[in-house]
Amino acid sequence: MNKDQIEGQWKIMSGAIKRRWSEVAHDWDGVIKGSATEIVGHLQKEFGLARNDAEAAWERWRSEVLPEARIAAQWARFEEVMAERWSAAKFSAHQAQETWALRIAAVEAEADEVADRVRARYEVTEAEAKQRVAGWLADVRHWIETRPS
Repeated sequence: MNKDQIEGQWKIMSGAIKRRWSEVAHDWDGVIKGSATEIVGHLQKEFGLARNDAEAAWERWRSEVLPEARIAAQWARFEEVMAERWSAAKFSAHQAQETWALRIAAVEAEADEVADRVRARYEVTEAEAKQRVAGWLADVRHWIETRPS
């Protein structure tokens, strides 16, 4: 082991101590700094880099890769949340479609009775009453099929 590797081992231990102490104290800035110290220590120990070179490599990674990693993580979380919400919305839409289908079926089952009431109330022929009821049912079906889900 060279001097830089020994210094790296020391940074790993000191960074871990700082990170754990900060976790206990709920000092999140200290947790981040302790983790960064650990990472620089690992770079020194594993690659035998001088302290300045290891810190420069860490800073370069933070400035170039970390923002992209954050965006990727945020996007993944967004997709996860949207998938959860969309599945709930799809389930609700499916339930609504089933409810409306049942209601339409109930009205269609009683279409002849409704036509008889229309014929008696408005004094129209049986054919005209059935035509009006069929038109109303068609309008309702169209409204249900074209409404936003």
